[in-house]
Amino acid sequence: MFEQNYKSLFKKIRGDENSKEALKIKMQKELTIMSNATVKTKSKTSQYYKYGALAASVLIMATITINYLGNQNPNKGSTPPVANELPRKDGNTVLYSSLIFPESTPVDSPVSTNEIGGKIAPFTEDLLSESDLIIKGTIVDISFKDYQDAGSNQIDRQTVVYTVLMDKLYYSDTLFNEGDTITLENDLYTYTSLEGSLEKLSNNRQYILSIKQEDEKFNIIYPFVPQIEVTSDGKYLFPDHWPTLINESTKTVTIDTQEGINFPGEMKLREDSEFELDFQKLVYTYHN
Repeated sequence: MFEQNYKSLFKKIRGDENSKEALKIKMQKELTIMSNATVKTKSKTSQYYKYGALAASVLIMATITINYLGNQNPNKGSTPPVANELPRKDGNTVLYSSLIFPESTPVDSPVSTNEIGGKIAPFTEDLLSESDLIIKGTIVDISFKDYQDAGSNQIDRQTVVYTVLMDKLYYSDTLFNEGDTITLENDLYTYTSLEGSLEKLSNNRQYILSIKQEDEKFNIIYPFVPQIEVTSDGKYLFPDHWPTLINESTKTVTIDTQEGINFPGEMKLREDSEFELDFQKLVYTYHN
């Protein structure tokens, strides 16, 4: 019922309003009324929380739709913009769809059997202090591995395995050198739980990665959010939880595709040549 109401409301308002701002305001108003009515109707039953959650979902759907409408290209079917002419809603915003990345082969992952509970602590730059290795590297391969319990022959642990070519070292407490290949292994759920591909590492793409060594194996520190990624033309895409890396020339990236629909934060973009120098300085504050 909620999906039908939402679609009807969308069609109604979409047909009535030509102004994007008027469309946003009207949709927010109508959906707020709809969600309040939903909660009020069910507040005296055991379904209160269920319908309250559905009402909240409607508002989330509205936000996604409003963003979509605000970013629609009126010249649908026209030639996509080139990299040095990124479309901007203003002078400080670019569209994710206009960024250029190397072609990547999709990866089919197994279903994770691990049940993970509890909350994940938020990311902070202080996590750099836990790194044994910080690199810029290209993902050469992504595979998956099962570990069986010796006694029961049941799967005891599942992992995602990244083979990475190390293009540059920012810090190393290991014997690795630039040009070496390293194998990184994280629990499978750190990959399968990321519904938006913006957070997942992809084959043939280049990232800046913080790495920790545990039990003679290496893993990515905090794999639950997008890693810093380098575009094909040398720009740097990164989440807003790197405040030290945000400067006056930093642009906000509008996610106008499905890649980051589940990522709650903002993505930023730097095109200046000083980014890696700033990142290296940040690394030095934790490893000097």
